[in-house]
Amino acid sequence: MVEGHFFIASQNRQRGVYTYREAAALMNVSSSKVKRWADGYTFKNIAGLSTQKPVLQTDRASGVLSFLELVELFFVKEYRTLDVPLPVIRSTAEMLRADFGEYPFSKNQVMVAGRELLIPTIDGLMRPDIGQIVGEFAENILVQLEFDQSSDNAYIYRPRNFPGVVLNAEVRYGAPTVSEFSVPTKTLYRLWLKEKSIGRVASYHEVAESEVVAAINFESDVRFSA
Repeated sequence: MVEGHFFIASQNRQRGVYTYREAAALMNVSSSKVKRWADGYTFKNIAGLSTQKPVLQTDRASGVLSFLELVELFFVKEYRTLDVPLPVIRSTAEMLRADFGEYPFSKNQVMVAGRELLIPTIDGLMRPDIGQIVGEFAENILVQLEFDQSSDNAYIYRPRNFPGVVLNAEVRYGAPTVSEFSVPTKTLYRLWLKEKSIGRVASYHEVAESEVVAAINFESDVRFSA
């Protein structure tokens, strides 16, 4: 059983290690979907067993995601919401890797220029530089992200389904936090389990009671997500 958060420092904002359960809670999808998107999957067909490759373009250990890999999967989730087939999203990631590296969906240029850069078509997510008409882009996630100007990579994420919670790749190695003091949600949650008083937890850490509630909601959802 996977419990809680664990984090490592690394380079180029790849820091932060999130379990599939955490990612599932943040994206409001099942852990099994996160695993399929991150690791690929095997299925039966007439010819026997077939394997679908992961959407992620990185060499990584199964079961955990870095900050940028997490952002990549947020992009996948938004396009799946638009009913874009997973193989199409995967082929698009492979296509974009040549220009944008192994984290193409985490780039500001890709996100901001989405309406001009990518469009769902019958043959895949195409680029208008080959004559395609601009279509709908999953921009819901864009308002939740902030990007570093030097690297063009996303480094802050504010989950829509957990108001008040912030993931900042440059603060506490990407741990989910609340308040201007970046208090980890895990810290507040553990103290609340002991004290059973939102007021005492808020007073001890000098944060608002609403921020303690946000931390409790996030941590509880992470633990009970499928």
